[in-house]
Amino acid sequence: MKFIISPRISSNLTQNEHELLEKDMQMLGEFVKGTDTDIYVVGGVALGLTEGKFYRNPSDFDIAVFYNDLGNFCDHVESKGYGFVRKIGHTHISPKYDLGIFSEIDSDQIKENNSHRYQRILRKKSSPIQKIDGRADLLDFYLLQDQGDKIYLMEYDISVPKEKFFPIQKHSLDNGTGLLVPNLEYRSYL
Repeated sequence: MKFIISPRISSNLTQNEHELLEKDMQMLGEFVKGTDTDIYVVGGVALGLTEGKFYRNPSDFDIAVFYNDLGNFCDHVESKGYGFVRKIGHTHISPKYDLGIFSEIDSDQIKENNSHRYQRILRKKSSPIQKIDGRADLLDFYLLQDQGDKIYLMEYDISVPKEKFFPIQKHSLDNGTGLLVPNLEYRSYL
């Protein structure tokens, strides 16, 4: 069991928060670097990258991979010093911080059981009580499935036409890494 203390993110972006977001995106770029598996940035960060500006301060990073790439992705997660966790509790401990309670999940369980549609990935640290230093320390992870002319979004139990997910845009970061962002028209199906 891991106890995670994470900051509560305000809704408006100050200059300092914008700089922290840029730093966190560089860390996300380091996470996706070094794999042949396509890792897609989805959710609020994908919207901000596509629009070229952020309307709110995203509290986390959401990523997605195709189910067929899951084995390679799990190996990549472990090679980067992360592990899979499942949230089992949550409480506010102050106006600025939340406490999440997580249990660890073996990556073999993720590979063998496709009912895990949505998970979290945590940067491993030795302490059972961990403070989230940035949004790239705890990532929300979603599975996708290719159904020919459609993409099945497993977490939402819906299929969207492939042309609403593709083409993929590549957003380059200062560290030379590219973040893959799908066509955001898929969000209209959620």
